[in-house]
Amino acid sequence: MEIVKKLAYVRPVVIFSKSSCCMCAAVKKLFSEIGANKPFFDVRVNLIVYELDEFEEGREMENVLANFGNEIPTIFLTGKINPFSANQVMTLSAQGILEPMVINASAQWVRDQKKCRSALYMYEMQT
Repeated sequence: MEIVKKLAYVRPVVIFSKSSCCMCAAVKKLFSEIGANKPFFDVRVNLIVYELDEFEEGREMENVLANFGNEIPTIFLTGKINPFSANQVMTLSAQGILEPMVINASAQWVRDQKKCRSALYMYEMQT
């Protein structure tokens, strides 16, 4: 369980996937296209994909994710406690809600990273 918690927050968007899953491929494509239709709006979705069928602990991680109530793919966004399922992500996208959520998650993640670096710098200056 701890490894899933750690991995779930290393980037603003984290997708737990399987390389052989067609719904996983659709979700990854959806996230890769966020911001693509806005020529003056440079959005790079800072995401990471963990292909569970390529992890030695993949089956165990999948069981942990099932305890959240989700099947694969499972999507985590910074600032959201509960992960999203593929159906939830597709619905949010169709409603026009997903893109702003992802942009906000990316911005929040960058702010959090800057705060951590700033706090570390201040700590190092004091020691």
